[in-house]
Amino acid sequence: MIQLLRPKIIVFQHTANGNLLNYLRLNGFDAINSNLKNIADKYANNACDLAILDYSDGKDTNTMLGILADLKKYCSGGIVIILSGINGPNAVVRAFNNGADDYVAQPYSAAELICRINYLLKKRKLSIRPLKNAYKVKDLYVQ
Repeated sequence: MIQLLRPKIIVFQHTANGNLLNYLRLNGFDAINSNLKNIADKYANNACDLAILDYSDGKDTNTMLGILADLKKYCSGGIVIILSGINGPNAVVRAFNNGADDYVAQPYSAAELICRINYLLKKRKLSIRPLKNAYKVKDLYVQ
């Protein structure tokens, strides 16, 4: 039996909002929510292909950069996209200097975000891929 494994995205949102998770799921991704305490652990255990740090309200940039640093430290090669309410060049440069793979400032279109995600996954050869004899246990696919 061959199943298709959909790319798994872990989302940390500074403010509670389920719209992003729902939109990702509707567009073919396994999206899971995370909190500040477990995002690095979940990503480090190879549970996800991509992480989105959603700081759309533009607050607490230092915490966002701290999470980004942890993800890059424990998950070398991991893909991280930052969604931010700050559109200034200093914030963008700081994010890229700290290892962000992409930076999407508000306002952005959801379709644009999906295109960016697909591009980064394709670039790293992490698009939908077949697994032989795979089965699902909660949020994880096991081979």
